[in-house]
This record gives sequence, C-alpha cells and structure tokens, in this order.
Amino acid sequence: MFLKSYRAINSSICSVQIDFEPAFKPLMPADQATVIQRLVKYYRGLAPWLFDVASWSVWPAKWRLLITVFLQTLETLSSITPPPETAPIAEAAADTTTTDPTSTDPSFKAGKDL
Repeated sequence: MFLKSYRAINSSICSVQIDFEPAFKPLMPADQATVIQRLVKYYRGLAPWLFDVASWSVWPAKWRLLITVFLQTLETLSSITPPPETAPIAEAAADTTTTDPTSTDPSFKAGKDL
C-alpha cells in the first residue's frame, strides 16, 4: 500500500515543471491570472502528497479537518482554472526535425544494412 501511494505521489511531483523566479517581485492586478495558473500547476503536482499528509493521525482532528477543507478549496479552484500549456507539448509542436512524409528519399532502401 505504501509503495503504491509513494509511486503515485512521486510520479505526480516529478511531472511538474518548476519555473524559478529570480527574486520576489510585487504583482500587479493584471498578473492575477498568471499567479492562479502557477498556483494550480504546483497544486496539481503536490495534491496527492498533501492529501496524504492531511490524513496522518499525528495532527489533531481539527487540524486535519482544516487542511482537508483547504485542499478541497484548492481542488475546486484547479477544476475551474484551465491548466497552462506544458513545455513538452509546446516543444513537441515546435519540433521541425521530422521529414515530410510525402517526399521520397532515393538514398533510403529498407533492409539495405542487413
């Protein structure tokens, strides 16, 4: 059971691409959507771990309840906010190393290296 939950948590955390800000900077009201998207992106990666931590019996019952309600609120926020475009998808779309499938390459002969 632990290994299964560890694998799910680790997979979720490793799937998040972290964008480092060089220093804290004050935000303008126009940055609100960007901040919410960043919050949702990082929350989605940490959600399995946060829910696991919230279930630990070392926390008093009131603490666990508050953490769970807070996480449910973040879950609701993440469900109404579309996820930002991830870099691997953008990189794959920009990949121009593939050749045109309609063109023929006369130097290519299937099985010639056998």
